[in-house]
Amino acid sequence: MPIPTYDQLLKPLLELAASEEITRRSATDAMIRKFELSPAEIEQRLPSGGSTYIRNRTGWAMTFLTKGNLIAKVAPKTYRATDVGRKFLSEHPEGLALSDLEAIPGWEEAWNTKAKRREAAGLTSAVSNEQRTSTPDERIEAAFSELRETLISDLLSQLAKIDPFRFEQVVLDLLVAMGYGGSRKEAAEVTQKRATKESTASSTKIASAST
Repeated sequence: MPIPTYDQLLKPLLELAASEEITRRSATDAMIRKFELSPAEIEQRLPSGGSTYIRNRTGWAMTFLTKGNLIAKVAPKTYRATDVGRKFLSEHPEGLALSDLEAIPGWEEAWNTKAKRREAAGLTSAVSNEQRTSTPDERIEAAFSELRETLISDLLSQLAKIDPFRFEQVVLDLLVAMGYGGSRKEAAEVTQKRATKESTASSTKIASAST
């Protein structure tokens, strides 16, 4: 089964919080069991290698429920459904969506943000459904990956246009920056020696061919 998106976790998390106190860890474990995630899905992490997808999405779903006053903190890192949350759950037996939470009075004020900021974060109907079902962390990582791929493509395109000598200098600069080959001066000296040796070898071949 695919890893559920954070909005798919809203209702089961609220149901869980209505029956018992939850923490981010216990809620994550409960969602893993409910959605019968495989070991590989459980360990699947965000591109940055930080949190796992299921833990990140569970955490954000809990944050959204908190902002809607559907669950509230009852102890350090521990939450329970509020009376508002229990009523809200009974009024939405078919499931919960972000649009349902957005209709809660005080939702905007709870986030303490303006419409433009919410739109930038992908929390309005003006963005794609895929963006709305991705957590803010996932959207940030996706944007970073897109920028990185664009940068790599542009860099390769530029490198393909430069002459071999300049390309060699770029490679040397990169190796030195990565900590290989000592200093830039030392790397340049090695290149010069190799170039001199190749030039001498070439001259010898030409001389031999002419005799």
